[in-house]
Order: sequence, then C-alpha cells, then structure tokens
Amino acid sequence: MFAVDLLFVVATAFTGALAVSGVLETIPALVNVGRDWSLPEAFNYLKWLVLALIFFFAYRQDGHPLLLSLASIFLLLMFDDSLQLHEQFGRFVSDNVDGQEGFHAYVQIGYWIILASGFLILLRSSYLKAPKPLKQAVAPMLVPFLGLVFFGVFLDFLHSALTEDGTLSAGLLILLEDGGELFMISSLVAYAVNQWKVPFDHLGRKVSS
Repeated sequence: MFAVDLLFVVATAFTGALAVSGVLETIPALVNVGRDWSLPEAFNYLKWLVLALIFFFAYRQDGHPLLLSLASIFLLLMFDDSLQLHEQFGRFVSDNVDGQEGFHAYVQIGYWIILASGFLILLRSSYLKAPKPLKQAVAPMLVPFLGLVFFGVFLDFLHSALTEDGTLSAGLLILLEDGGELFMISSLVAYAVNQWKVPFDHLGRKVSS
C-alpha cells in the first residue's frame, strides 16, 4: 500500500518536472495526486471505505459505540473527499460573499472546524464509556490523524491562500499536501487492519474485551 502511494507521488513529481521543462503540456490527470478522481485520489476514497468497513464490522462483533462512531467518521470523510464537499462549500460561500482574494481558504478552515467539532461531539461520549483496552487500541490513530490535519488542512490552506494555480510553489505544495495525505490514510488503514483484522478476518480481535 505504501509502495503504491510512493509510486503515485513519484509519477506526479516526474511528470510535473517534464511539464515544467516543456516536454509535457501538463501532468496527466490519471496520475496527478492533486486531481480529484485521479488514480491516487480514488485510491484514497477506497482506503476511507475500507476503514469505515473495518470499524463497522468491529462494532458488529464487539458492540461498542466508539467503533460505530469511528466507522461513521471515516464514511463521512470518504464522502467529503470524493464529493469535494469542503471545496464546494468554500466556493459557494466565497461566490456569494464579497470577500478578498483567498477568502475561500478561510471558509474551508471554518468548514473543517465545524466538522471537527461534530466529530469530537460524536466521539466524546463513546470514548469516555469505552473500556481501557479499546481506548488504548484507538489512541495511536491520533498520530496519523494529526498528520492529516497538517497535510490536508494546514498545507491546503497555505496552497489556497498564498499561491496562484499553475505556479511552481503551488505545484510543490500540492505534491506535499496530497502525497502526505496518501501516506497518512495508508497509515490508518495499516494500523486498523493489524489491530482489528476485520472485515478480512471474520473472527476479528476483541481488543475491548
């Protein structure tokens, strides 16, 4: 999985260098990590779905609401990512509000703050009521989540607010932003598969028992 991520990043960087040198007109959309519904982005959508299924089946086996909360969050993230909801929201608000250049980037930050608040509300009650082994199993996922915040929110904000599309700086930020997201989501999948082994293993692992 990480090898596939690296392949996508290298393919984007290589074709990007060819585009800058004039050999190619642009980065092929199919391998562009920054293009919605390209192969790298579709790979991310699949990983979000796998995460949602892992925690849904874990919930079916263990019955703890925390697992269902996580499944719901990953499903929502899949819909947001695949339908570009945060981008659509940013464009809609900025198109209907007389804001300055780059205003949509601040709108997207507001969107993520609202969404993160909803996630915390969803998680708070179920996490506090979860048994200690389940809390310990879920806690390490915070690290790649924070990585996603850095790559997917902070760097996305810098790209939207401070750079112009088509510039070298914008291209480098997109490569770092979307490449980082690939690896962070893969880290979540790898950890979840190793920890719960569902839906791939019907017996699973009752870490919360």
